[in-house]
Amino acid sequence: MHGRERELERLGSLLAGARDGLGGTAVVSGGIGSGRTTVLGAVAARAGSTGMQVLRACAAPAEREFARGVVHQLVDPLLPGGRTEGDLPVGAEDAALADPVGLLDRTTAPGSPLVVLVDDLQWADDPSLDWLVELALSSHERPVALVCSVLAGDRGADRRSVRRLLATARDIRLHPLSDRATTAVVEEWIGAGSAPGTAGMFHAASLGNPMVLTQLLSEAAASGDDTAARTPVGALRPPALLERFARAVRDLDDEALRYLRSVVVLDEDGDAGTIRRLSGLDAAAARTARARLVDAGLLLDRDPPGPSHPAVADVALGPTDRCTVHAEAARLLHEVGRPPAEVAGHLLACTTPLERWAVHTLRTAASLCLAEDPVGGGRTAADHLRRVLLDGDLSPAERGSVLADLAAAESGYAPTIATRHVAQALPLLDGPRARARAIAALPVGAVVTAPAEVRDAVRQADADPATAGDRPLALRIRTRRHRLDEQTPEGLEATLDDAGKVRARRAAEFAATGTGYLQLQSHQPSTIGVALHDSPVAQLAWITEKFQAWTDPARRLPDEAVDRDQLLTTVTATWLWGSGAGSAQFLYESMHGAMPWTPPAGDDTASWEGPVVPTAVAVFAADNSIRSEIDTGNIARWTEFDVGGHFPAMETPELLVDDVRAFYAGLR
Repeated sequence: MHGRERELERLGSLLAGARDGLGGTAVVSGGIGSGRTTVLGAVAARAGSTGMQVLRACAAPAEREFARGVVHQLVDPLLPGGRTEGDLPVGAEDAALADPVGLLDRTTAPGSPLVVLVDDLQWADDPSLDWLVELALSSHERPVALVCSVLAGDRGADRRSVRRLLATARDIRLHPLSDRATTAVVEEWIGAGSAPGTAGMFHAASLGNPMVLTQLLSEAAASGDDTAARTPVGALRPPALLERFARAVRDLDDEALRYLRSVVVLDEDGDAGTIRRLSGLDAAAARTARARLVDAGLLLDRDPPGPSHPAVADVALGPTDRCTVHAEAARLLHEVGRPPAEVAGHLLACTTPLERWAVHTLRTAASLCLAEDPVGGGRTAADHLRRVLLDGDLSPAERGSVLADLAAAESGYAPTIATRHVAQALPLLDGPRARARAIAALPVGAVVTAPAEVRDAVRQADADPATAGDRPLALRIRTRRHRLDEQTPEGLEATLDDAGKVRARRAAEFAATGTGYLQLQSHQPSTIGVALHDSPVAQLAWITEKFQAWTDPARRLPDEAVDRDQLLTTVTATWLWGSGAGSAQFLYESMHGAMPWTPPAGDDTASWEGPVVPTAVAVFAADNSIRSEIDTGNIARWTEFDVGGHFPAMETPELLVDDVRAFYAGLR
């Protein structure tokens, strides 16, 4: 047995004393899954191998009312005409059973060393416990070794008879397995050549609990991953493990159960005082309950306490109880002034109707999510606001306001859904300015495909004097109005200056005739790849044509825009390294990968409006970029040059470097 060598050595000395005529008593104690039964089995095997007679019994909760049930398990096989397993208890008179020393003297060989093993002593019936106490008191002067196991923390272990027996015994406490012992167990299951860190992964998930460890190893082996290297061990929930913890939870007294449920629900939000208040226990009762749960192996002895394994949290509460305790936790945390995010987490975990304080807390938490993380906080904020809409008692104006807040939260990851919620909010919102704010929270690009009532509201807000009085709001509305107008050729033309009109015409021409290279490489990369790999002339033509098309339009030939040697060096390096086919394949994979180069259709379109960090754009002469088409308010520097093209580092390096320096100088 790995990790139990010291305990077995102590028990071995007890057996040796019994063989010498001087026995004694030992109690093996530990929490759930600590290996008590396995240790008793090892003791039985060692005793049998040395010729000692072994008597075994196992107590059970269902047999606690069966008087002397444990005694019958021990001695009935020794009685003349003793019963077989499964028969009703018969054979011995109560008076004879009440005298363990006399009974064993009559039923065992004189002087023969004896080992009496009783598993799960905490569930034994009281008469059997009294019998075992009498045996323990006399064992030190007889060739008898009495070894019992007890589940630490179980309320049955607090009975007077159990305490009397413990007082006469050597206490052998089973602690969690060490890293070394866990490694030995893991290697027995999956071999010594397992992936690095595998044993540590299992030790971290089991915390050295032998039962948890073996259940996780069994589950991982059943999954077919014999190395466990790719198995998310911490996420495994073996059914047998869940059932064992569930049985332990069912056996808890009311105070321990209330304390455990409070710990599970509060999680990291629970300090000692909060756990005590939520469980409804006084300080002394809370300390007792915590100690009992730690001893039983259901809680970790830390601050704040936590479940010994996630499976404990899974079985500690049913759905109804979990909802009830989360609702109580939310109210308690609100009353003691905890942050809205903590309170909101518990409100999301239950389905009870929301009082006014709960509505306010969820809305505040949603606002804080977006303020702290404008990009990633949207989904969490949306969850808070949906709970308000589902279970809050709201007036029409409040519902409209919550819908507008929900749309703002969704705009970063689901803009199409956000526009629908704005459409629902508009008739409920109080006044034109509230409606304008709801519209302004939408991404610029989302208004193009928004419902008709949203597009109409954009135009109305742009013309409303109430909006004009709030300049930042008016500018955001005007940007969205321009985006709507740009959807027609006439509208786009009207919004551009002369340079912009030139770029717009060039962009239209490029879309019609300039994307052949893109279509070929993004759909049939192998076709062009073979040609580029086979022919240096093809490689030269392929690259030079793009330098001709994309460099400064004022230059007639590409080597007038870029140094000829630099251009030929680029072509030569591409040819010698055979990079033509690879670049075509790279473009194909980029266009078809998880992050496409063009805005996807549907709800994620707005995520392509640009980053939220300050951004600089340098537009050179050959560029077709139009600021109104790409600026969502985050462009801090926009510079237009009348020279250069797609390769500014080759064509106009001084201009590019100066512009980069000027941009970053403003951010210091």
